Amino acid sequence: MFPKRVGGHYLFTNPKANHHVGSHSEVAMKIAVSAQEQELRAHLTSAVLERPEFTLHVFAPTDIWQATEWGARAVVMQCPMGAAGVNEARMRELARVVPVVVVSHEVDRASIARCLSLGARGALLSERSTRTIQSAIFSVIDGGSWIDPKILTALVNDEPVRSTAGIGSSASNSTSPRVARTPLTGREEQVATLIGRGMTNSEIAESLSVDESTVKTHIGSILRKVHLRDRLQVALWFHGLPIEAPNS
Repeated sequence: MFPKRVGGHYLFTNPKANHHVGSHSEVAMKIAVSAQEQELRAHLTSAVLERPEFTLHVFAPTDIWQATEWGARAVVMQCPMGAAGVNEARMRELARVVPVVVVSHEVDRASIARCLSLGARGALLSERSTRTIQSAIFSVIDGGSWIDPKILTALVNDEPVRSTAGIGSSASNSTSPRVARTPLTGREEQVATLIGRGMTNSEIAESLSVDESTVKTHIGSILRKVHLRDRLQVALWFHGLPIEAPNS
């Protein structure tokens, strides 16, 4: 397999691609990859090319913003290290159009949190396997989020709320002050608290002894009242991390 040069980018035609790719699409999905470091770029490229559902286009870091013009279904890019490395306006616009997964060599909390607040829907460490990277891509394409457990732990543990014990009737005592200042009901505060601790909907349902559908209803109400987009933003908001305003 040889890449085809298109302008300053490289387009890879996946020899495994076919028109019977299951529930996602009958046409190979376009995945854009960008990384400054060659080793990481090769790792991400391998992850994409292993799947017959994907077609790969490798962009230079300065040109990844053009992924939308190519019609990318998802973007996987190296997380800029340091505030100066994030082009906020372009990152925000890119994430509005196509789901973005950022990949970092280490848990740089400030950079990763900023990328997430600008709209990235996934964050992974570069040490993760190609299979994990593929799972993250499928997740964001399907409208979900994918946060590396180590990254989530770092985001959570930087704040006072660390306990993972069942909250029961004492939940309000461990609720974040920013949650307590919102017009959420007591149960919605409990759900927001558990989302902030990284729990899944099913885990929240078990902790509160309610149906998972009830948890989803509470989450919908939280999103409306606090003007957030999804449960990832709820987690960021809970821990005091910056979130872009919906219409900014």
